[in-house]
Amino acid sequence: MPGAREVLAWADQVGIRNFVYTHKGDNAFTILRDLGLESYFTEILTSQSGFARKPSPEAANYLLDKYQLDSDKTYYIGDRTLDVEFAQNSGIQSINFLESSYEGNHRIQSLTDIPHIFESK
Repeated sequence: MPGAREVLAWADQVGIRNFVYTHKGDNAFTILRDLGLESYFTEILTSQSGFARKPSPEAANYLLDKYQLDSDKTYYIGDRTLDVEFAQNSGIQSINFLESSYEGNHRIQSLTDIPHIFESK
């Protein structure tokens, strides 16, 4: 996706930890490794990780607890309504390409909009 590498490098540089939670299988590891992006993620959760499917907050709760993340400063980036619902059910904010009534959602046009969300805080 355009801008992904740049935004991941920016996040790494400013000390933001990234995680993946996807319904895709373990081929997500192969894709990230082949793209040279795997090192940007602290942990990658796939459908084989055993968590209830989105929009259940189970996977987010696991990551919040394991890594002692502050839910007020944790965001889930997605491109579907399901991703906004997952963030809302998890008590975290959402960064999404869609308009949403969830007040914790930050709508973006491209991934390169993400650093601007953090500059305004």
